[in-house]
Amino acid sequence: MLWLTPQQLIHAAELVDLFTVDVPVADRSASGRARAMRKGLEEVLIRASGINASATNEYLHSRLSKAQSFIQQYAYLKSEDKQNKMPWVLRINFEGESIHRLLSDAGVAIWGERRPVVMLWIAQQEGYQRQIITRDNDFAEQIEKVARRRAIPVQFPLLDLQDSAEVEITDVWGRFSSPIIKASRRYNATVILFGRVYQKIGSRRDDGWLADWQLILEGKRSGWKDSAKTTEEIYQHLFTKLGQHLCDKYCVTATQSADNEILVKVENLNTFLQAASAEKYLESLLPVRDVNLLQLKDNKALFLLRLVSREKSVLEAISLDSALSPLPSQPPVGQEKRTYNYRWTP
Repeated sequence: MLWLTPQQLIHAAELVDLFTVDVPVADRSASGRARAMRKGLEEVLIRASGINASATNEYLHSRLSKAQSFIQQYAYLKSEDKQNKMPWVLRINFEGESIHRLLSDAGVAIWGERRPVVMLWIAQQEGYQRQIITRDNDFAEQIEKVARRRAIPVQFPLLDLQDSAEVEITDVWGRFSSPIIKASRRYNATVILFGRVYQKIGSRRDDGWLADWQLILEGKRSGWKDSAKTTEEIYQHLFTKLGQHLCDKYCVTATQSADNEILVKVENLNTFLQAASAEKYLESLLPVRDVNLLQLKDNKALFLLRLVSREKSVLEAISLDSALSPLPSQPPVGQEKRTYNYRWTP
Protein backbone atom coordinates (compact mmCIF):
# COMPACT_ATOMS: atom_id res chain seq x y z
CA MET A 1 0.00 0.00 0.00
CA LEU A 2 0.97 3.63 -0.25
CA TRP A 3 1.09 4.65 3.38
CA LEU A 4 3.50 3.83 6.20
CA THR A 5 2.61 2.94 9.76
CA PRO A 6 4.83 3.77 12.74
CA GLN A 7 6.00 0.14 12.76
CA GLN A 8 7.29 0.50 9.17
CA LEU A 9 9.50 3.54 9.65
CA ILE A 10 12.63 1.68 8.58
CA HIS A 11 11.51 1.60 4.94
CA ALA A 12 12.68 4.40 2.64
CA ALA A 13 10.63 3.17 -0.33
CA GLU A 14 7.28 1.54 -0.99
CA LEU A 15 5.75 -0.54 -3.75
CA VAL A 16 2.68 1.29 -4.98
CA ASP A 17 -0.31 0.19 -7.05
CA LEU A 18 -0.16 2.27 -10.22
CA PHE A 19 -2.78 0.58 -12.31
CA THR A 20 -5.94 0.32 -10.17
CA VAL A 21 -8.13 3.42 -10.01
CA ASP A 22 -11.53 4.19 -8.50
CA VAL A 23 -13.62 6.68 -10.46
CA PRO A 24 -16.93 7.96 -8.95
CA VAL A 25 -19.88 7.64 -11.36
CA ALA A 26 -23.50 8.73 -11.21
CA ASP A 27 -24.89 5.59 -12.85
CA ARG A 28 -23.91 2.42 -14.67
CA SER A 29 -24.70 3.64 -18.17
CA ALA A 30 -22.40 2.96 -21.14
CA SER A 31 -21.75 6.67 -21.68
CA GLY A 32 -20.87 7.21 -18.01
CA ARG A 33 -18.58 4.17 -18.09
CA ALA A 34 -16.76 5.49 -21.17
CA ARG A 35 -16.15 8.85 -19.48
CA ALA A 36 -14.93 7.14 -16.32
CA MET A 37 -12.55 4.93 -18.28
CA ARG A 38 -11.08 7.94 -20.03
CA LYS A 39 -10.64 9.70 -16.69
CA GLY A 40 -9.10 6.56 -15.21
CA LEU A 41 -6.57 6.29 -18.04
CA GLU A 42 -5.60 9.94 -17.52
CA GLU A 43 -4.94 9.22 -13.84
CA VAL A 44 -2.92 6.07 -14.55
CA LEU A 45 -0.77 7.95 -17.07
CA ILE A 46 -0.07 10.61 -14.43
CA ARG A 47 0.91 7.92 -11.91
CA ALA A 48 3.11 5.99 -14.33
CA SER A 49 4.89 9.05 -15.74
CA GLY A 50 5.00 11.42 -12.76
CA ILE A 51 3.62 14.24 -14.93
CA ASN A 52 0.34 15.15 -16.60
CA ALA A 53 1.61 13.58 -19.80
CA SER A 54 -1.71 13.30 -21.65
CA ALA A 55 -2.23 17.08 -21.40
CA THR A 56 1.00 17.89 -23.24
CA ASN A 57 1.61 14.85 -25.44
CA GLU A 58 -0.61 14.66 -28.54
CA TYR A 59 -0.03 10.94 -29.02
CA LEU A 60 -1.24 10.14 -25.50
CA HIS A 61 -4.15 12.57 -25.75
CA SER A 62 -5.33 10.83 -28.92
CA ARG A 63 -5.39 7.47 -27.09
CA LEU A 64 -7.65 8.58 -24.23
CA SER A 65 -10.76 7.76 -26.25
CA LYS A 66 -9.48 4.17 -26.56
CA ALA A 67 -9.07 3.66 -22.83
CA GLN A 68 -10.98 0.36 -22.84
CA SER A 69 -8.25 -1.32 -24.90
CA PHE A 70 -5.79 -0.87 -21.99
CA ILE A 71 -8.11 -2.33 -19.32
CA GLN A 72 -7.83 -5.80 -17.79
CA GLN A 73 -11.11 -5.67 -15.86
CA TYR A 74 -13.55 -3.33 -14.17
CA ALA A 75 -16.34 -3.57 -11.60
CA TYR A 76 -18.97 -1.32 -10.04
CA LEU A 77 -18.88 -0.79 -6.27
CA LYS A 78 -21.23 1.07 -3.98
CA SER A 79 -19.71 4.40 -2.95
CA GLU A 80 -18.74 4.59 0.73
CA ASP A 81 -18.66 8.39 0.68
CA LYS A 82 -22.01 9.52 2.08
CA GLN A 83 -21.31 13.13 1.08
CA ASN A 84 -20.65 12.11 -2.51
CA LYS A 85 -23.43 12.72 -5.02
CA MET A 86 -22.03 9.84 -7.06
CA PRO A 87 -23.60 6.61 -5.68
CA TRP A 88 -21.23 4.30 -7.59
CA VAL A 89 -17.51 3.81 -7.98
CA LEU A 90 -16.06 2.20 -11.10
CA ARG A 91 -12.94 0.28 -10.08
CA ILE A 92 -10.69 -0.16 -13.10
CA ASN A 93 -7.62 -2.39 -13.39
CA PHE A 94 -5.37 -1.30 -16.25
CA GLU A 95 -2.82 -3.63 -17.82
CA GLY A 96 0.62 -2.46 -16.70
CA GLU A 97 2.68 -3.59 -19.68
CA SER A 98 0.26 -1.92 -22.09
CA ILE A 99 0.51 1.37 -20.16
CA HIS A 100 4.32 1.21 -20.17
CA ARG A 101 4.30 0.43 -23.90
CA LEU A 102 1.95 3.37 -24.54
CA LEU A 103 4.23 5.77 -22.67
CA SER A 104 7.31 4.43 -24.45
CA ASP A 105 5.63 4.80 -27.86
CA ALA A 106 4.83 8.40 -26.92
CA GLY A 107 8.45 9.06 -25.95
CA VAL A 108 7.51 9.71 -22.32
CA ALA A 109 9.69 8.58 -19.41
CA ILE A 110 8.27 5.88 -17.11
CA TRP A 111 8.23 5.88 -13.31
CA GLY A 112 8.23 2.44 -11.71
CA GLU A 113 6.20 1.00 -8.85
CA ARG A 114 9.01 1.21 -6.27
CA ARG A 115 8.92 4.80 -5.01
CA PRO A 116 10.64 6.80 -2.27
CA VAL A 117 8.53 7.75 0.71
CA VAL A 118 8.33 11.53 1.06
CA MET A 119 8.71 12.82 4.63
CA LEU A 120 6.34 15.78 5.11
CA TRP A 121 6.95 18.57 7.63
CA ILE A 122 4.20 21.12 6.97
CA ALA A 123 3.38 24.07 9.25
CA GLN A 124 -0.04 25.46 8.41
CA GLN A 125 -1.53 28.67 9.77
CA GLU A 126 -5.26 29.35 9.77
CA GLY A 127 -6.19 32.63 11.37
CA TYR A 128 -3.74 33.11 14.24
CA GLN A 129 -3.20 29.40 14.89
CA ARG A 130 -0.22 27.43 13.59
CA GLN A 131 0.21 23.67 13.69
CA ILE A 132 2.41 20.97 12.22
CA ILE A 133 0.26 18.59 10.21
CA THR A 134 0.20 15.01 11.47
CA ARG A 135 -1.83 12.06 10.29
CA ASP A 136 -4.56 12.95 12.80
CA ASN A 137 -4.87 16.49 11.46
CA ASP A 138 -7.96 17.49 9.45
CA PHE A 139 -5.78 18.48 6.47
CA ALA A 140 -3.90 15.16 6.37
CA GLU A 141 -6.78 13.43 4.57
CA GLN A 142 -6.81 16.20 1.95
CA ILE A 143 -3.05 15.85 1.43
CA GLU A 144 -3.15 12.06 1.26
CA LYS A 145 -5.94 12.15 -1.31
CA VAL A 146 -3.85 14.32 -3.63
CA ALA A 147 -0.71 12.25 -2.99
CA ARG A 148 -2.60 9.03 -3.70
CA ARG A 149 -3.76 10.35 -7.07
CA ARG A 150 -0.12 10.71 -8.08
CA ALA A 151 0.95 7.49 -6.34
CA ILE A 152 3.48 9.33 -4.19
CA PRO A 153 3.84 7.62 -0.78
CA VAL A 154 4.04 10.06 2.13
CA GLN A 155 4.89 9.99 5.83
CA PHE A 156 3.78 12.55 8.41
CA PRO A 157 5.80 13.08 11.59
CA LEU A 158 4.54 11.34 14.70
CA LEU A 159 5.25 14.45 16.78
CA ASP A 160 5.92 12.27 19.79
CA LEU A 161 8.42 13.12 22.52
CA GLN A 162 11.38 12.33 20.26
CA ASP A 163 10.15 14.56 17.41
CA SER A 164 9.15 17.35 19.80
CA ALA A 165 12.62 17.34 21.38
CA GLU A 166 14.26 17.88 17.98
CA VAL A 167 11.83 20.05 15.97
CA GLU A 168 9.73 23.05 16.97
CA ILE A 169 7.05 24.62 14.83
CA THR A 170 9.28 27.67 14.35
CA ASP A 171 11.85 25.40 12.66
CA VAL A 172 9.31 24.24 10.10
CA TRP A 173 7.78 27.69 9.70
CA GLY A 174 11.20 29.26 9.15
CA ARG A 175 12.30 26.36 6.86
CA PHE A 176 15.39 25.66 8.98
CA SER A 177 16.69 22.45 7.50
CA SER A 178 19.18 21.21 10.12
CA PRO A 179 16.72 20.16 12.88
CA ILE A 180 14.29 18.78 10.28
CA ILE A 181 16.97 16.64 8.64
CA LYS A 182 18.08 15.37 12.05
CA ALA A 183 14.52 14.49 13.11
CA SER A 184 13.86 12.76 9.76
CA ARG A 185 16.67 10.23 10.27
CA ARG A 186 14.46 8.00 12.39
CA TYR A 187 12.11 7.75 9.39
CA ASN A 188 14.99 6.75 7.08
CA ALA A 189 13.88 9.46 4.68
CA THR A 190 15.70 10.02 1.39
CA VAL A 191 13.15 12.67 0.35
CA ILE A 192 12.14 15.44 2.76
CA LEU A 193 9.56 18.09 1.91
CA PHE A 194 8.98 20.91 4.39
CA GLY A 195 7.39 24.34 4.34
CA ARG A 196 4.58 26.59 5.46
CA VAL A 197 1.04 27.21 4.25
CA TYR A 198 -0.80 30.35 5.32
CA GLN A 199 -3.57 32.76 4.40
CA LYS A 200 -2.78 36.05 2.70
CA ILE A 201 -2.29 38.80 5.27
CA GLY A 202 -5.36 41.01 5.59
CA SER A 203 -7.40 38.78 3.30
CA ARG A 204 -10.89 37.56 3.82
CA ARG A 205 -11.07 33.86 4.68
CA ASP A 206 -11.76 32.90 1.04
CA ASP A 207 -9.24 35.23 -0.62
CA GLY A 208 -6.42 32.80 -0.98
CA TRP A 209 -3.43 30.96 0.44
CA LEU A 210 0.34 31.16 0.10
CA ALA A 211 3.01 28.49 0.47
CA ASP A 212 6.80 28.31 0.70
CA TRP A 213 8.35 24.91 0.03
CA GLN A 214 11.77 23.33 0.44
CA LEU A 215 12.65 19.92 -0.99
CA ILE A 216 15.66 17.82 0.01
CA LEU A 217 16.16 14.99 -2.45
CA GLU A 218 19.13 12.77 -1.63
CA GLY A 219 21.01 15.70 -0.09
CA LYS A 220 20.24 18.28 -2.79
CA ARG A 221 17.98 21.19 -1.79
CA SER A 222 15.58 23.21 -3.94
CA GLY A 223 12.69 25.55 -3.15
CA TRP A 224 9.72 27.36 -4.63
CA LYS A 225 6.70 29.47 -3.69
CA ASP A 226 3.05 29.10 -4.61
CA SER A 227 -0.36 30.72 -4.22
CA ALA A 228 -3.91 29.47 -4.74
CA LYS A 229 -7.50 30.13 -3.79
CA THR A 230 -7.84 27.06 -1.57
CA THR A 231 -5.63 24.69 0.41
CA GLU A 232 -6.76 21.87 -1.87
CA GLU A 233 -5.30 23.74 -4.85
CA ILE A 234 -2.12 24.47 -2.87
CA TYR A 235 -1.59 20.76 -2.27
CA GLN A 236 -2.53 19.84 -5.85
CA HIS A 237 0.15 22.25 -7.07
CA LEU A 238 2.61 20.85 -4.52
CA PHE A 239 2.31 17.23 -5.67
CA THR A 240 2.38 18.21 -9.33
CA LYS A 241 5.70 19.95 -8.72
CA LEU A 242 6.93 17.17 -6.45
CA GLY A 243 6.08 14.55 -9.09
CA GLN A 244 8.18 16.45 -11.62
CA HIS A 245 11.17 16.59 -9.26
CA LEU A 246 10.94 12.90 -8.41
CA CYS A 247 10.48 11.88 -12.03
CA ASP A 248 13.57 13.86 -13.01
CA LYS A 249 15.44 11.66 -10.55
CA TYR A 250 13.78 8.26 -10.86
CA CYS A 251 11.93 8.04 -14.19
CA VAL A 252 13.34 5.78 -16.88
CA THR A 253 13.67 6.75 -20.53
CA ALA A 254 14.33 3.96 -23.00
CA THR A 255 17.76 4.11 -24.65
CA GLN A 256 18.36 3.61 -28.35
CA SER A 257 21.11 1.02 -27.79
CA ALA A 258 20.08 -2.59 -27.29
CA ASP A 259 23.59 -3.46 -26.04
CA ASN A 260 23.43 -1.52 -22.78
CA GLU A 261 24.59 -4.05 -20.18
CA ILE A 262 26.11 -4.15 -16.70
CA LEU A 263 27.43 -6.86 -14.40
CA VAL A 264 26.08 -7.21 -10.85
CA LYS A 265 27.68 -9.55 -8.31
CA VAL A 266 25.59 -10.45 -5.26
CA GLU A 267 27.03 -12.18 -2.20
CA ASN A 268 25.43 -13.68 0.95
CA LEU A 269 23.29 -16.04 -1.14
CA ASN A 270 23.32 -19.07 1.16
CA THR A 271 20.74 -21.13 -0.72
CA PHE A 272 19.63 -21.60 -4.30
CA LEU A 273 16.26 -20.14 -3.29
CA GLN A 274 17.96 -16.91 -2.21
CA ALA A 275 19.83 -16.76 -5.53
CA ALA A 276 16.53 -17.18 -7.35
CA SER A 277 14.98 -14.45 -5.20
CA ALA A 278 17.85 -12.09 -6.02
CA GLU A 279 17.42 -12.81 -9.72
CA LYS A 280 13.68 -12.19 -9.50
CA TYR A 281 14.32 -8.93 -7.66
CA LEU A 282 16.72 -7.69 -10.35
CA GLU A 283 14.20 -8.64 -13.05
CA SER A 284 11.57 -6.53 -11.27
CA LEU A 285 13.56 -3.31 -11.70
CA LEU A 286 12.00 -1.09 -14.33
CA PRO A 287 15.26 -0.14 -16.11
CA VAL A 288 16.15 -3.85 -16.58
CA ARG A 289 15.15 -5.61 -19.80
CA ASP A 290 16.27 -9.09 -18.71
CA VAL A 291 18.67 -10.84 -16.31
CA ASN A 292 21.08 -13.66 -17.07
CA LEU A 293 22.72 -15.65 -14.25
CA LEU A 294 26.32 -16.18 -15.38
CA GLN A 295 27.81 -17.82 -12.31
CA LEU A 296 26.76 -19.16 -8.90
CA LYS A 297 29.68 -20.14 -6.66
CA ASP A 298 30.72 -19.77 -3.01
CA ASN A 299 27.47 -18.05 -1.98
CA LYS A 300 27.98 -15.45 -4.72
CA ALA A 301 26.10 -14.91 -7.98
CA LEU A 302 27.17 -12.96 -11.03
CA PHE A 303 24.32 -11.51 -13.09
CA LEU A 304 24.39 -9.87 -16.51
CA LEU A 305 21.71 -7.17 -16.72
CA ARG A 306 20.51 -5.94 -20.10
CA LEU A 307 19.01 -2.51 -19.72
CA VAL A 308 16.28 -0.46 -21.33
CA SER A 309 17.69 2.73 -19.85
CA ARG A 310 20.83 4.32 -18.44
CA GLU A 311 23.14 2.46 -16.09
CA LYS A 312 22.53 5.21 -13.53
CA SER A 313 18.79 4.45 -13.54
CA VAL A 314 19.44 0.88 -12.37
CA LEU A 315 21.70 1.98 -9.53
CA GLU A 316 19.11 4.53 -8.38
CA ALA A 317 16.35 1.91 -8.51
CA ILE A 318 18.42 -0.45 -6.34
CA SER A 319 19.17 2.35 -3.87
CA LEU A 320 15.44 2.80 -3.20
CA ASP A 321 15.20 -0.62 -1.59
CA SER A 322 16.96 -2.48 1.21
CA ALA A 323 17.18 -5.81 -0.63
CA LEU A 324 20.74 -5.13 -1.82
CA SER A 325 23.38 -3.34 0.24
CA PRO A 326 26.17 -1.79 -1.86
CA LEU A 327 29.76 -2.99 -1.55
CA PRO A 328 32.87 -1.45 -3.16
CA SER A 329 32.74 -1.97 -6.92
CA GLN A 330 35.60 -3.17 -9.07
CA PRO A 331 36.93 -0.80 -11.74
CA PRO A 332 36.82 -2.31 -15.25
CA VAL A 333 39.99 -3.74 -16.71
CA GLY A 334 40.54 -3.01 -20.39
CA GLN A 335 37.31 -3.53 -22.31
CA GLU A 336 35.59 -5.38 -19.47
CA LYS A 337 32.33 -4.10 -18.03
CA ARG A 338 32.31 -2.60 -14.55
CA THR A 339 31.07 -5.02 -11.91
CA TYR A 340 28.79 -3.61 -9.20
CA ASN A 341 28.98 -5.54 -5.94
CA TYR A 342 26.10 -5.97 -3.50
CA ARG A 343 25.20 -8.00 -0.43
CA TRP A 344 21.81 -9.72 -0.34
CA THR A 345 19.87 -8.54 2.72
CA PRO A 346 16.43 -10.20 2.55
